[in-house]
Amino acid sequence: MRLNFVTQKLLLLSMLLFTACVGNTDPDQIMLPTETTPPRGTKAPTLSPTATTEIVSGTISIWHSWNEPYVSALINTISAFQEAYPNVYFDVLYVPELDLQASFEQAAIDGGGPTIVIAPDEWGPEFYKKGYIAGLSDLLAPELLNTLNPAAVDRGRYQDELMGIPLHINGIVLYRNAVVVPGPAFTYDELVTLAKSANKGDILGAYLDRSFNFAAAHLLSLGGILMNAEGEPAFDNEVGLRWVNLLLSFDQTGPTDFFTDNDVNAFKEGRVGFLIESTVRRNELEESVGEGYLAIDQWPIHADGHLSGFVVAENIYLSERALDEDDMISLEFVKFLLSPDAQSEIAAVDLIPAISGSPVNVASGKVNIPNPLIKQAMIALTDGYAYPLSPHTSLYRDHLNQALKTVFESGESPSAALRAASDVITEALIIGDVAPTPTP
Repeated sequence: MRLNFVTQKLLLLSMLLFTACVGNTDPDQIMLPTETTPPRGTKAPTLSPTATTEIVSGTISIWHSWNEPYVSALINTISAFQEAYPNVYFDVLYVPELDLQASFEQAAIDGGGPTIVIAPDEWGPEFYKKGYIAGLSDLLAPELLNTLNPAAVDRGRYQDELMGIPLHINGIVLYRNAVVVPGPAFTYDELVTLAKSANKGDILGAYLDRSFNFAAAHLLSLGGILMNAEGEPAFDNEVGLRWVNLLLSFDQTGPTDFFTDNDVNAFKEGRVGFLIESTVRRNELEESVGEGYLAIDQWPIHADGHLSGFVVAENIYLSERALDEDDMISLEFVKFLLSPDAQSEIAAVDLIPAISGSPVNVASGKVNIPNPLIKQAMIALTDGYAYPLSPHTSLYRDHLNQALKTVFESGESPSAALRAASDVITEALIIGDVAPTPTP
């Protein structure tokens, strides 16, 4: 039975109790939101879809794992879409995230399932290789893609195909406690100077993480790469040495961390000026240091580039059967989800919109962003890099972490450490000893 949207909205609001959007609480998690508290003092924007006199009809089916309050953004967006397309109906199904991947794959095998699925970006390659989702490269105009965070768009690419499109994003950013360090650092040298000046007693000007997930994007920002197109190591070179030496220089700013929560705990105690951490933790950090005192700064300039962090996304996928629809209405809804109005709904429920944090989007007010931390995160993540979407990423992460530890803890020369990591990764690739890459 086809449900009209009024009926659906009541069903959505009275469905089974939602579970959290993310079950993984690993401290290295940089992907999806764990916070469920709506932003303070904010009101959801009113969407203004473009009216149409064209008769477009059909049913769009959506599967998702969003709990409250996030699902309200989807409900409001659907309602606004139906203002423009009153003859379009929606079947919306909540599926717990632990079951979503297997349920969608089985439905696709059986020739059913949704026309749209909202799911983590790392699921995309498997969905696409098995033929469960449609390629989007020929369906979405470059002008639309250019409005989105570039790194997040890259997380939706597999080989030469765009298989998914970001709906909202997270990533690694540079936090600052304005009580300890009142103003941002525009260059890395300035960051070092500000951190040194703030180091007094128990107060630490900076506490920077040097492990792979928090620091490997700096290699990319210096112009380097982790692996070539064939997946082979490409970091054992002059740029790689500059990267490791940059990480060694973090010692000048204060203590350093390596994939623990020691830095986060000290920051939450109000004792740290600069911290490298995931946007997922922005609410708990703000609660600890006090509203108005937490800032997310743009990455400081260094050499010919800037420091940087990885970016990940939750994607919108279009199933293969959506291509058989009359008027391709599911594709039209995907485009609408990326509009400034719909992305404003994303911001209203305390998610970071996938739309680019460029001045034309943020400063112009095209997207309504009432939470200043979300606005700052959008701007900072514009300079980010896509977390490598490769089956070999865990191999690189593990062995580069080992190499970096030998440099930081045992005094190994950077050149020898990088060479050793490159050799062991190459050998593992040759013999096929590669484990799947988990969510970062």
